[in-house]
Amino acid sequence: MNVGLLTWFHYHNYGTALQVTALSHVIREMGCPVDVIHYQPQGERRFLLSDDVVSYYADRIKGAVKGRLNRIYAKAARESLFEEFLKKNLSFSKPCVTFSDFRELNDLYGAFVCGSDQIWAPTCFDERYFLDFAEDPKRMVSYAPSVGLTSVKDKDIEKEMQRLAGRFEWISTREYSGSELISQLIQKPVETVLDPTLLLPRHKWGAMASDTNSQKEPYLLAYFLRTNRHYWKKTYELAQKLHLKVKVIPVFCKDLGRRGCIKTPIGPSEFLELMEGASFVCTDSFHGMAFAINFNKEFTVFERFKKNEGNNQNSRIYHLLKITKLSARLYQHGLSLDGFLEKIEYDSVNDILFKWRKKSLDFLSAALESIKNHIEQTEIKKYVSVEDGFCCGCGACASVCPVHAVSLQLRDGFLCANVDKEQCISCGKCQKVCPLYGEREGTPLKNGKLFSYKDNSMQVLKTSSSGGIAYRIAETYLKKGYCAAGCMFDKKEQRARHIFVLPKETEKLALLQGSKYLQSDFIKIILALKKGIEKTVVFGTPCQIAAARKMAGEREDIVYVDLICHGVPSQLLYQKYQQYLQDSFGMDQNRLEVSFRDKKHGWRERYIYSRDLQKSHCAHQSKDPFFLMFESMECYSKPCYECRFRDFSAADIRIGDYWGPKFLNDKDGVSMVICMNEKGEGILQELNGYADIMKQDISDYFCCQQSKNSPIPVFYRRLLADLANPSVSMEHIIKKFVQPYMQRKKVWILMSDIRRLLKKNGK
Repeated sequence: MNVGLLTWFHYHNYGTALQVTALSHVIREMGCPVDVIHYQPQGERRFLLSDDVVSYYADRIKGAVKGRLNRIYAKAARESLFEEFLKKNLSFSKPCVTFSDFRELNDLYGAFVCGSDQIWAPTCFDERYFLDFAEDPKRMVSYAPSVGLTSVKDKDIEKEMQRLAGRFEWISTREYSGSELISQLIQKPVETVLDPTLLLPRHKWGAMASDTNSQKEPYLLAYFLRTNRHYWKKTYELAQKLHLKVKVIPVFCKDLGRRGCIKTPIGPSEFLELMEGASFVCTDSFHGMAFAINFNKEFTVFERFKKNEGNNQNSRIYHLLKITKLSARLYQHGLSLDGFLEKIEYDSVNDILFKWRKKSLDFLSAALESIKNHIEQTEIKKYVSVEDGFCCGCGACASVCPVHAVSLQLRDGFLCANVDKEQCISCGKCQKVCPLYGEREGTPLKNGKLFSYKDNSMQVLKTSSSGGIAYRIAETYLKKGYCAAGCMFDKKEQRARHIFVLPKETEKLALLQGSKYLQSDFIKIILALKKGIEKTVVFGTPCQIAAARKMAGEREDIVYVDLICHGVPSQLLYQKYQQYLQDSFGMDQNRLEVSFRDKKHGWRERYIYSRDLQKSHCAHQSKDPFFLMFESMECYSKPCYECRFRDFSAADIRIGDYWGPKFLNDKDGVSMVICMNEKGEGILQELNGYADIMKQDISDYFCCQQSKNSPIPVFYRRLLADLANPSVSMEHIIKKFVQPYMQRKKVWILMSDIRRLLKKNGK
């Protein structure tokens, strides 16, 4: 049975590298091939600020300044030693970036293990480390993840941890405090087990240590993850009392100036060698202490965090000291150093470790054996897994299901597939056409050719969102006998949906012009493509176009055009906006006509214009609640936060607004056009006589457009619940969710300015 292990590995921290190595080693010894899942988190999670906003800002700015002043020591040769160690001792999966990448792992691994390190710390919450992608909870094991804290202050994170941890049948953490916290959340027992580094006896670590230390004289090894002057002073005093020279493992650049600092690069193997050879260890690191104990070294451990720090993670140190009965080795202010000169009775400590090691290994072994038995007795069906709402609602899966086991329904205001598992015959056809499954079809955007496009017709510019290229492509191909499939806003149903414009219906192209910041019902187009419709140009979001291409394949008579897309908000937001317009301006919410990008005031200044049969309302994007919510990116569809197409396209040509400074003074609109293949270039050449077209550098796309995903907010479920609640007003939602976002935006800008200033001054 293959095992996928998910934990931190990419931080070049000794404890991080050695814990993942240890757990991989142990799982292999249990007879299971294991790959470390190659995941590196991107972006910062968004949460609601506490009431004390000023303190929050002050802490963030203080942290940014402190981070610049206490720069991490990261010499290239040191980093290479880490990479070499990981490459030698670990096997990795393919890189996993989006949820789609992770979901495919269900077919590659029988079991998933998450742990160890502080992957469950609320301060760096990431649902991926709770194995949210694992489709069968019975195949999940948590081994020794550390929560770090004794409580979860953010209620949204607490609810998410409760939901995600509650899926585990085999669940453990690294400290009593973590087990107690998780147990209270999920209302069932949680095991406490050893950190993986303590599962391996010292002779196995010794085999991984380098052998470069020719100087065999006794020394005190100092390894600190914070720059506490008092601790350093006590370390040197202790070395003097012990008559030992000091060797310092540098963590910060300022450590290079300390007496005894080792200037040669130190990787994980060198770290083990230094630990094994030390006569005494002084550290504030959990893993520094763990290795001192494992190697039976005399040591003193210092509290890394102050007791009143909100991010106090000392509990992991307290726990290990408690279970090994070594609490007397913890330095606290006012204590005499003489107490640390007494020898540790390691015979009793090793007996304790032996019992804990057996208990911990038994837990992990039993979990893996249980999963093996479960797999042997379980029939695995192949269907699109959408229980988590991870679906773009294109309808491709429903259109190909031979037994009609898949249907589309609204969930949280998004069109989403629903699978009748009893009716499903496991043919796998739905997965084959889903744009969120399998390999991405198409081309990386960096390989495309970028152009700016501005139509010559002022009428086209007035009615288009930007430079008018979408209209011109559609019109040109209608003249050639093609149909045009695009999105319109249905005033009767008050929603966005895709329609076909036939060759002789040029006047209907006006329905497709302009932006519709809503998810469009695409099923009509998918069904037509399935039936083999001929000569069509299809406009849609990147995921819709990817679905269309999977459905129809490579055909000369179909042109695929995708739109630069930041995400689609929930229909619940639009319904709330309807109510807002009715309550605030007396408009009939069932007869609304909304222009999401009204250009009467220009192209750059975005206004939203709404009207019914009698009244109208126009608001700037900075004042309008719908636009504020859209810009905050807080209620998009789940796949929008895990989009596979930010830097990739299955289309022949991608189009959108040409943002950025290049056309800052243009008042009418300029389109950004990326030709993804020769067919796309041919399309653009056909439009030469209609517009001003200029070749541009593809780097403009990555400077001006969103090319990386924004993490889903931790309060996402609560926001959607409020949008669905008729008693919650639009104004309340803006105050509760958007205003904190605007405040965060200000502090991000301020922090960026501070970093630039510090860099300019050479700090």
